Amino acid sequence: MGSHTPEIITLQTGHYANFVGTHWWNIQESSFVYDPTAKVEIDHGVLFREGETFQRESTFTPRLLAVDLRGSLGGLRRRGRLYGEEAPPAAAATERLWHGDTVRHKQEPGRPGLLQRLDGAGDPAGEKDVCQTHADGQPAETPEIRAEPDGDKAESDEPASPDVAVKVWSDFLGTHLHPWSVHILTEHLHDNASDPFDVFGYGEAQYSREDFRDCFEDRLRAYAEECDHLAGFHVLSDGCDGFGGVAAGALAHLSDEYPRRPALLVPLQPPAPARLTLPQIVHRTVNAALTLDAGGRLAALSVPLSVQERWSAPLVPPSLRQFEHLEYGGASYEGSALLAAALDTVTAPWRRKQGPVPLYEVTAALTGRGRTVAAAGLALPLGVGPGDRLADWLDAGSLRLQSLTPGVPAPAAGTGPDVWSGCAVLRGVPEQQTRSDSDPWQEAVVRWPGRQLACRLREPLRTAAPFPSLFTADVGPDGLVRPRQATATAVSSAPAAGSLVSSRSAGECLASLGAIVGRYNVSKFHRFAAGGLEADDFSEVRERLSDLAACYRPDTDAL
Repeated sequence: MGSHTPEIITLQTGHYANFVGTHWWNIQESSFVYDPTAKVEIDHGVLFREGETFQRESTFTPRLLAVDLRGSLGGLRRRGRLYGEEAPPAAAATERLWHGDTVRHKQEPGRPGLLQRLDGAGDPAGEKDVCQTHADGQPAETPEIRAEPDGDKAESDEPASPDVAVKVWSDFLGTHLHPWSVHILTEHLHDNASDPFDVFGYGEAQYSREDFRDCFEDRLRAYAEECDHLAGFHVLSDGCDGFGGVAAGALAHLSDEYPRRPALLVPLQPPAPARLTLPQIVHRTVNAALTLDAGGRLAALSVPLSVQERWSAPLVPPSLRQFEHLEYGGASYEGSALLAAALDTVTAPWRRKQGPVPLYEVTAALTGRGRTVAAAGLALPLGVGPGDRLADWLDAGSLRLQSLTPGVPAPAAGTGPDVWSGCAVLRGVPEQQTRSDSDPWQEAVVRWPGRQLACRLREPLRTAAPFPSLFTADVGPDGLVRPRQATATAVSSAPAAGSLVSSRSAGECLASLGAIVGRYNVSKFHRFAAGGLEADDFSEVRERLSDLAACYRPDTDAL
C-alpha cells in the first residue's frame, strides 16, 4: 500500500447490506492485478488492508466491520478461515473432566454452496479462489449462475438443484475476511418470523449493549489507528429493519470520535415480497424514515439504494427497475449485485491511483444549503456497441442511466431540470472507440447542468461468476451490445456508467417517503412502542424529513 493512500473503513449492518457488500468485495478482488509492472487504475489499498497470519503469511483483506444476526452466516466461521483456528490451551487438550459414558452425535456437513459448485463441489474447505485468472490475465471460465425469483434456487447449464441455492451472503463470498470483521447480534435470530428484527429501536438497543458496543468500537479503533491517512467511512445498512438503528448508533460514534472524517451512508431497501401485511409495510417505511433522519443528522451524505422503484406503501404492488439489457428478479442475490455494481462505479473517484478526488470533496460538492441526500443511477451494460464511437454515441443522447434511488424517476443522469451538482463515472469503453482530440466523456458531462465531476476508467466492471448471469442474449462476452444471439453468453466484464446527483429528484425521494409515513399512527403498532419509539418523537422525525425535502425545492438556489 502506498504511503499516501487515503484509507476508508467500511461498515455493513444487516443481511441485505452484507449481500451487497459481498458482491462488492468479489468485484474488487476479481480486478486485482498481481503483475507489479502493470498499470492499475484503482488503489485497492483504500478499502483493503495488508496483514499477516499466525504463520507470517501476507494477507490482503477488506477493512471491514460487518454486523448480522445469529444464524445468518451459513457455513462461514465468525473468525473466517484465513487465519485458521486458535490452538486450544494445553490443559484443555489433555485434561478429561468427565469419566462417565459418552455418546457422540455427528452432524452431516451442509450442502455445497455456490462457490464450491463453481470450483467443483467436492472441495470441502472451500479454499479455491473464485477470482482466479489465467496467465494472460483473463478471468477463468465459470458456469453461468442465475438465482430463481424466489431467491432459493440457482441454475447453471445443468438443472437447478438445492446444492447451488444462495441462502445467505456467505454462500458466494469469494474474499477472505479478517477475524475482526464479523459481529453477531446474538439476542436475535436470522429469518425469525415469530419475532423478527424489524424495528429501528431494536437496533439502537442492541448497539447500546455494552458487550457489543465495546467490542465493535474497539475493533473500529484498531482499524483506524493502523491507518496512516484515514479518509472517511462507508456505511452500508439495511434501511427497512432494526439494522438502521445499529447504523445510527455507529454513525453517532463516528460523529463523536472522528468528526473530521466524512461518513457516506448507503441505506439499502431490499425488494419487498409480493404479499406484505400492513404492519410489515409500516415497519419497512417507518424504519426507512428513521434511518434517513439519522443519516441527515450524523452522516456527511446519504445515498438511498434499491432496485425497487418506489417506497413500500399500502395497496401499491412492488415493482423493480427495468434495464434494457438485463433480466433479473426479486432475489436478494440478483438485485444486490446491481447495487454493488453501482457502488463500485460511483466510488471510483476517491479510489483512483492517479488524481483521486477525496471523499470529503465529493460529499461537500453534493451537499449544500442543508441538502444531505443524493440520488444514484447506473447504466449496466452501458449500451454501446462494438462499432460505436463514444463521442457520437454520447452526442446522440444514447446514455440511459437508470435510477437506483426509490422514489426518484428515471433517467438519473444529471441532465434533467434543477440539478445543482453531480458526479458521473464512465468505465470500460474500448480505447479504440474513445479516440478523440479531447475526452468525449468530459465534454459530455460538462454540458450537463450544475457543477459536475467527471471520471473515466479504462477498466470495465468485472461480472464473471459469482456475479449473477443477468445479461440478455444481445450482450457479448465483453459487455458490448451486438445483434441478439440464440442463447445468452457468459459476460465476464462490461462497460458501465454511474452517477450521484443532487437535484430536485432527490428531494422527491424524501417527499414521497414523508407522504407515506405521514399517514401512519405509530402508536397503533405495538412493536414500535416496544422499541422505544413514541408518537411525539416520530412527529419530530417527520418534521425533520419535511424540512430536508424543502431544501430541494426549485426556488432554493444552491449556487
